[in-house]
Amino acid sequence: MNSEQYQFLGCSADTAARELRRDGKVVELSPKVFDCLIYLIENRERAVSRDELIAAVWGRANVSDTQLGQTVLKARRAIGDTSQEQPAIRTVRRFGYRWIAETSIETAHSPATAPVHKPALVPEVAAPAPPIPAATDDEMRLSEPPSPPPRRSSVARTGGVVAVTLAALAMTLAAIHAWRGDKPDRPGSPSQERTPEQAAVAERGASIPSQDGTVAVMPVSHSAGDDWFWLRLGLMDQIGRRLHLAGFAVVPSSNVVALTRALPQTATIPDTSVRAATGARYVVLPQAIRTATGWRVQLDVHEGDRSTRLVEGVGADVVVAADSATDRLLLALGKSPPHEQGSAMPTTDQLLQRADALLGSDFAGAKRVMDAVPPAQRELPAVRLVLARIEWRTGAFDLARTHLGALLREVPAERDPALRARALYALASIDVQEDRSADAEPLFSEALTLRLRDNQPAELGEIYTGLAGAFMNLGRYAQASDALARARVQLDLAGDTLALARVDANEGALDVVRGRPAEGLPLLQRAAECFRLFGAVTGRLLTVAAEVKAQLALLDPAGALVTADAIDAQFDQRDNAHIRATLGVQRARALAANGRIAEAIHLLDKLKTDVAQGKHAGLPGDIASTRAQLALAAGDAVTAEKEARIAVAALQTVDEQHERARAWRVLTRALQAGGHVDEATSQVREFSQWATTMQPASPPVLYAALAGAEHARDLHRTDEADKAYGAALEAAEHWDVPDDLAEVVESFGNALIKDGRLDLANQVIARIARWTDRDFACALLQARLYNAVGQRTGAENALARARSLAGERALPALLIDRPANVSRD
Repeated sequence: MNSEQYQFLGCSADTAARELRRDGKVVELSPKVFDCLIYLIENRERAVSRDELIAAVWGRANVSDTQLGQTVLKARRAIGDTSQEQPAIRTVRRFGYRWIAETSIETAHSPATAPVHKPALVPEVAAPAPPIPAATDDEMRLSEPPSPPPRRSSVARTGGVVAVTLAALAMTLAAIHAWRGDKPDRPGSPSQERTPEQAAVAERGASIPSQDGTVAVMPVSHSAGDDWFWLRLGLMDQIGRRLHLAGFAVVPSSNVVALTRALPQTATIPDTSVRAATGARYVVLPQAIRTATGWRVQLDVHEGDRSTRLVEGVGADVVVAADSATDRLLLALGKSPPHEQGSAMPTTDQLLQRADALLGSDFAGAKRVMDAVPPAQRELPAVRLVLARIEWRTGAFDLARTHLGALLREVPAERDPALRARALYALASIDVQEDRSADAEPLFSEALTLRLRDNQPAELGEIYTGLAGAFMNLGRYAQASDALARARVQLDLAGDTLALARVDANEGALDVVRGRPAEGLPLLQRAAECFRLFGAVTGRLLTVAAEVKAQLALLDPAGALVTADAIDAQFDQRDNAHIRATLGVQRARALAANGRIAEAIHLLDKLKTDVAQGKHAGLPGDIASTRAQLALAAGDAVTAEKEARIAVAALQTVDEQHERARAWRVLTRALQAGGHVDEATSQVREFSQWATTMQPASPPVLYAALAGAEHARDLHRTDEADKAYGAALEAAEHWDVPDDLAEVVESFGNALIKDGRLDLANQVIARIARWTDRDFACALLQARLYNAVGQRTGAENALARARSLAGERALPALLIDRPANVSRD
């Protein structure tokens, strides 16, 4: 066994003994400090980036610059270096560090021991090879390498972590040399139809098992400057596309970008969440290095915790170099490289993929990419489509609609069916967001027909998901469910985890709309967590809004507020005001349900101002409905009437029927409270007529019956009121959503208590007993019942629960002052 000792500045570092001596005396070092020191020495021919050093020493990415700086400082002190003079470790500003001390190497020999033979998943990585010349015409073929120089010892790692240096010039040529056979191919043998490398693999057996598996290609790290910014995603797409052409399942780049958006450009190891979120077997970390004669592209491949490998390709063109490296990796994995040459210009598909990848979490980044497109190319249909999609995703619906309409007039299906399908999908999606789902359906259908011809699972899944949204808005829930099922099949085939999360979100939202919030909530939570993991801000905001809505429907106001508050604090900085307001409305409702009335009103006022400045389908009605409910609860019948009228007029679509019904009930109550009896009668009649056109036991039927019962009672028509209350209660129990049931029980129960019909009141109010520990209205109603029947202990306990849930809501004086008829049990 050989051990290397590095001599420098009166110090010696022994890699085998892991010992540093200074002036002949041992210097005690922590493992990380020693590893840092040796790594810089071993790579002294170049500067080492901070990210690479972190990867090598810690084996992970989540290490702070402060922690790294402290480690380097301790290494400097150990060898007598200082941050001012820097005779050994020089700081490379805005990049990392470089070892500059004059260093000599002594090799110590120890007695040989019998070699231990064990199967290796990874071929030995050769030491840095001599400088590689510029690529030649046959660069894509693997040639016999020169004999490598003696291998320097690698840094020992604690905890079994093996770090692979991406920026080194190491190649797997020595390993490939080992795969090649010494025997010539026999005439007529099958190996004549293969490349020499594949023939050798077949004859001798590959060192790397030939096994298929999903591959995640990370964004490309490079230090080529701002002019080469496109390498990060463009070259990632190129590598992924080539692996896909060779038969691998490749994680969509949009998924990878979303997962790694927070990593710096020079990051050299993947975040562990990539494998956890995508299920990828292989994670490929590419690095592009510009040389004096061209480019060198290195691929560091991680296969779980079992193995790593490093391959490399060179070329005068960076894409050719990337293809060369990818082909070497394919050969190592027992795959045949596809017969395709690279191109430095991104294709239409690559451009769309890159923009969509950024649009998932970085609107500004997507805009920057498109700003860099040369003016001569900006009129190309593919570029115009990307620009229109950016306008759509950032909420500029009118502008996007204009540009998409022009594209569709200019690009018939015969000319470019793929581009036309994408434009149709974007236009249909805008229609859905603007509550024009009837217009969206034929657009989605045409896009679906165009993509079914080419059998593109990822795009088919996306279109089916959009079509499901249109069906949901139109109340065609069975068709929506079927479309989502079809979307799930296609996206599962595409391996698109992020798009599958969107299916989860839509299925959860569909359950909520259909009165099944308990079933929908787990789906929404799963989708929201996936969006968080991927950094998909838009999807996460919309899904959390649906999640809060479901929790409020389940009478879990505390949980709803926790969910709303857990979203990124920066959500109101996002470009799309519609998405901000969608979550804002639900958060305002959660605040109100927890008794934080002033905060809820302040937020609603802000949202009202925001949405007044643009087109936000449905939101003005949602905001007005919530403001009306708060005003009525506060005894402000004038404001309640005004806001409720706005809500009823604004909430016209099928998916808004539930909220419209709630607002209409508030309107009838506000009119009655304000003394406008005749108009209240007219509104109740109109409300009831509208409800007759709806499905039985649906929210419109429930709230129309409740409004009729309350109005009849105000007019002292007891029998009519009882009949209407019975119909409302029956509908609420059939609908079986806690929040709606509680609305009916609270109104009916209070009326029965007031009339002294306590036996019936007890039967009715018992239906909401399970929620008295978390809902203020339920606890207060139970306190009133116990107070009325003379159950002092029960009344006091229920009142204590109501007080703990009240927040800014006042408790009725009748309950605070114990009435005389309460027994002193």
